[in-house]
Amino acid sequence: MLHLADTPFRKVWIKARAGDAYTISWGKKISAFLLSKGVEVYVDPLLGYSIDAKVLPETMLSNVDLAIIIGGDGTLLRTVQKSRGVLPPILGFSAKSLGFFFENDVEYYPSVLEKILGGKFVLHKVALGEYSVENFNGVFLNEVSAWAEKGKVIEYEVVVGDQLFYHARSDGIIINTPAGSAGHALSYNMPLFFVWNVPLLSFLPVGALSPLIKPFIVSEKTIKVKFLTWPSIIVVDGQRRYEAKSGTVLETTIGRKWLELVYLGREYVTPAKLRRRFFDRGFSGIP
Repeated sequence: MLHLADTPFRKVWIKARAGDAYTISWGKKISAFLLSKGVEVYVDPLLGYSIDAKVLPETMLSNVDLAIIIGGDGTLLRTVQKSRGVLPPILGFSAKSLGFFFENDVEYYPSVLEKILGGKFVLHKVALGEYSVENFNGVFLNEVSAWAEKGKVIEYEVVVGDQLFYHARSDGIIINTPAGSAGHALSYNMPLFFVWNVPLLSFLPVGALSPLIKPFIVSEKTIKVKFLTWPSIIVVDGQRRYEAKSGTVLETTIGRKWLELVYLGREYVTPAKLRRRFFDRGFSGIP
């Protein structure tokens, strides 16, 4: 039998996909299960309308031992954006969604939580990118991208470290973390990183007008993009949007902030679902 003194996770915060009755119902079950084990349960403000538990927003989780997120990658990305990447270890449950970062299906929560609360888990570190644009700054788990207005191209200069790398025009750009290499950038034939805790950023010029403008990868260096001619839209993890006028500078770097994802079993080079999708089923892209 599990004793509360034996678990490293005594205070647990739960978040479910917003406005989704299906994931909220699972949130209620998980909350009841944790309470039956003597765990102190907190919930995000939206889930607080459905569960009688202490409410904490994403920005106030410094004293929480574990965050449980029920949903998929979009729910995780929104949590990262709202918290600015300051989160406790995260245990994810996928629920009728891709859940690329989440290896556990929510219907198996009792056995998963028994093992996790009993200390049978590994922590997988994921490098976060950081960005600034004008007076705004934050983090990104997957990518920062920029796109031209319909029918236009963007023109920009790229500075790596303190060196001007090139002046280019293209349909858009994608700057992604190792974890983000398995998403949007992969559809443009960028390399896939199977280790997500390395301080790397990839830069992809999408539809560059010159064949000499190529993608590149940097380690622990800043990438600055100065937008020159056409107005552009900067998108962060599909969650935040900024207008980039002529002269706007986007600055990105990686390696100073991390997420910790909780997985069962042995040490994973990369989460189990990633391996299964690309090898056990044969490589066919993200389903």
